[in-house]
Amino acid sequence: MGQCFSSTRAIQRLPINDIKEIPDIVKNGFTFSDGIGNISYSLAKKIAYELDLKTIPSAFQFRMAGYKGVLCQSTTVKENQVQVRPSQHKFESDHNVLEVIRGSKFISAYLNRQTITLLSALGIPDEVFIELKDLRVRELDEMLESEHMALDVLQRNVDEYRISMSLADLVKAGFLKIMIVI
Repeated sequence: MGQCFSSTRAIQRLPINDIKEIPDIVKNGFTFSDGIGNISYSLAKKIAYELDLKTIPSAFQFRMAGYKGVLCQSTTVKENQVQVRPSQHKFESDHNVLEVIRGSKFISAYLNRQTITLLSALGIPDEVFIELKDLRVRELDEMLESEHMALDVLQRNVDEYRISMSLADLVKAGFLKIMIVI
């Protein structure tokens, strides 16, 4: 019932023959494709244009014809088609308008204790992580001394909410110079 109330953007009505149902990927009682279908590049490009996005997302959260879930770009899907799976089917509907809730976005990834432990257990030498940590600490130190380094680090590490870009604007406005003087 909740899917009826999420905010969407209608993209286009798809002819019934452009909506293909493909089987879920199931092995040993586990559904590995639960809620995940496919979308053609050309349709993904059209969605990006309709949503006024700068890049074409690799995946979209969607609703259409009683199906919901995620559609991921696939080179195996014909132009302007989508492939949905039984695990995405929630109710019967003749409403064939592809509605998009949102597209995937780039976000920065960071190492944390769990990831380092896993990578270390898989054979990555601990020195690699120590070198990465030392590099980051040097960068942070240099950010306080160099406007150029501060801008470089902030612009290379854009977060989901683009706070680092706002901080870069403060550096450009001379905030770092004021802080060094104080």
